[in-house]
Amino acid sequence: MKISLIELLNGRNDLEIQEKETTVVIKERPKRGRPSKVVELPKEIKLSEENLEALGLFLAEGTIMKKYNRIELGNTEVLLIETFLRFLENLRISRSEVKVKISAFVDSCPMSEIQLKTFWSNQLKIPIENFQKVSWYHQKGKRKKASPYGVVQIRVYHKLLTEIFYKILKRATKLALTSKSLAMPFLRGIFAGEGSIDKRKDSIHSVIVSCVKYKTLIKKLLSACGIKPGKYNPRMRGFPIRGIENFGKIYEMQLFKLHPAKDKEFTNRVKNHRYFYRISSPSVRIP
Repeated sequence: MKISLIELLNGRNDLEIQEKETTVVIKERPKRGRPSKVVELPKEIKLSEENLEALGLFLAEGTIMKKYNRIELGNTEVLLIETFLRFLENLRISRSEVKVKISAFVDSCPMSEIQLKTFWSNQLKIPIENFQKVSWYHQKGKRKKASPYGVVQIRVYHKLLTEIFYKILKRATKLALTSKSLAMPFLRGIFAGEGSIDKRKDSIHSVIVSCVKYKTLIKKLLSACGIKPGKYNPRMRGFPIRGIENFGKIYEMQLFKLHPAKDKEFTNRVKNHRYFYRISSPSVRIP
């Protein structure tokens, strides 16, 4: 399945759209003598597993800031940031066009500002000159241990692209609800960003999917995959998922796959669940 940008932008009289063989050049009509914004994007956005995973991850961890004409995604995991960067590259946005903002805690980070920028520049293959000033914070109160490498925000500044990205995300989200095959990769992105594991000794009590802004959507996506969550819990800020059959479906569909640490913990704890033998799906194979 694909999203056609020409169809998506149909009716936008404020835009000039030039169609090429595989891309479209989209240009704002001039306003009051201001220079027009121009962007060249693929004619069609393929809803591949990789692209849906990236869009699900963005829904969980990203922000569209229309006020500042930017889209951004923040995380501490290199693999998750790479997932989003590859999606941007699929949109013909190169890494040289991406800006990076790092936020770090003085108490947890052993590096200087230049060391921190160099580390992330090497990890993400983004030029160091694209890095903005690091924001330093002091850890207050009781909270989980912060990443020693800080939180990285991937930012793309472009007014027209911000508007189009919002439309792509909205259309992809709607299509993800139409079938299990589209809902699964979309949920993988959400689980990587907002999924957590509620432990019970060496086993697992529940999986929590945080979703303050998208309660109805998350519940529908879980339902499309045959997962039955509990009632929304305001304290947990999400839906608790309990029961060995639900856990079996999460494993079968590899919903934690994008986040190796979470995936490993979930798998090990499911194996230790006292009702593990009850998993009914013959396709579930936990080594």
